[in-house]
Amino acid sequence: MSLIINSGSISFDGVNFQQSDAAASKEIETKRSSDDGIPIKRLRAFGSASTFIDFNTSRRGAIAGTAIDIFVKNVYEAFHISPARVSIGPVPGVPIELTGSLNIGASQQHPHKLKGRYVFQGNPAEYGTAGSGVEITGSLTVSGSNTFTNWGNFRNRFKDKHHFTVTTDPTAKGGWREGLGLADGNAPHLKFQLSGSGQAGIGTLAPEHTLHVSASSANHNALYVEGTTIIKGFAGASGFGNPNILTGNTIIPAGYNVVLWTTNNNPSLTIPIGTNYTVAVGANIKMVNMDTAF
Repeated sequence: MSLIINSGSISFDGVNFQQSDAAASKEIETKRSSDDGIPIKRLRAFGSASTFIDFNTSRRGAIAGTAIDIFVKNVYEAFHISPARVSIGPVPGVPIELTGSLNIGASQQHPHKLKGRYVFQGNPAEYGTAGSGVEITGSLTVSGSNTFTNWGNFRNRFKDKHHFTVTTDPTAKGGWREGLGLADGNAPHLKFQLSGSGQAGIGTLAPEHTLHVSASSANHNALYVEGTTIIKGFAGASGFGNPNILTGNTIIPAGYNVVLWTTNNNPSLTIPIGTNYTVAVGANIKMVNMDTAF
């Protein structure tokens, strides 16, 4: 190896090392340990490496020197961070795997958005003390025109102050917008309520009984039942009656006695063609004219 020393330079086998090179090297060492650091545009493992960190990127509208890109194989942007956004993931079809727990803080201005199809599978078999399944604390709002579908069991556990509501009129009594204005849509509105105190309301959002059925409008019956209905226990009403035309398929089961009422103005009852009115063996039915029976 030949070493030539001249004024202001040193030559190693023909490679000159000037005084300015020494000053620059000293400056790099000084900045390396300083708070300002060393200016660098790209960082690679070695000269031909296709994966690198770009400190001088201007992608996605960023100003050079204000953003960082991590590229894999020169073209896959695996990570981008700038004052406007943080982007993780190279290209569609390449999964992002997160190990450990994920804690996403609250958004102060813009809501968190998940676009596309997402599958929540719960925790694997070895979930330790973290627990299994998918848990949502707080409120869950599903909006849009698509259908919310559940192919498994649906369970909702709540205390006496909580309830499960399905309605098109949240402004009604018992609704979450009670008294706050007119509801959207056309009447009669859907009202279904299950309370944690053990009341179920159909046609009302403020049930006061174990099963509280209320008419949704003057043009709709509060309760319309097709088929055999059996009530075990006392049944009270402001009135019971039967129509002059029996339109529903009916079976009187064995062991039951039935009275069908007629009047002088309507002395007969009509069973239309195609309607089955069956009296089982052991059952009894009697037509009584209520104008002359008492």
